[in-house]
Amino acid sequence: MSTVSTGRPSRRSSSTRSRIQGEGGLAASLNPRSLEVLPSAFVEPALAEASEGQSFQLERLGYFCVDPDSTGDPLVLNRTATLRDTWAKVARRGG
Repeated sequence: MSTVSTGRPSRRSSSTRSRIQGEGGLAASLNPRSLEVLPSAFVEPALAEASEGQSFQLERLGYFCVDPDSTGDPLVLNRTATLRDTWAKVARRGG
């Protein structure tokens, strides 16, 4: 088993500057769900040999790299890029 961190956008909106300058400051503009951790994720057994800095594409989730603080037990992966979900867009349009 591995620990996988799947981040979301860290800011709530594109008007970050106004949020930072407004009530609550920077903390109010941060997305509280920007870090999502999957502590018992199953990955391919070959990833047990992964070393710091290596990158991988996990099916339907995105691209991940080995966390610099990962000891390998469990292996910790951090998402670096998401994948586009074209099929979800098609389904929303009714096509």
